[in-house]
Amino acid sequence: MELDTGGCRLAFHKRNGAKRAIVTPTGGRRNPHKIVFYAKDVAKARKAVIARGGRMGEVKTWGKLRLCDGQDPEGHVFQISNRP
Repeated sequence: MELDTGGCRLAFHKRNGAKRAIVTPTGGRRNPHKIVFYAKDVAKARKAVIARGGRMGEVKTWGKLRLCDGQDPEGHVFQISNRP
């Protein structure tokens, strides 16, 4: 899947392991990675993702920082954050 972000294209590709294609979600304690999307209003962006059928956790707050984790349809973790 590819996304045209205007200034660049963001591509998501399946990854191959040593013997075959990896078909389960990657990322986690042993293989951490996460794409983070900026939103000025994290709660509003969260609601928009949920309205489109996305799975989102609760908004977490640390001082002025707000963030929220979600999962794409294949189970890959991403985050919405107000940190530019």
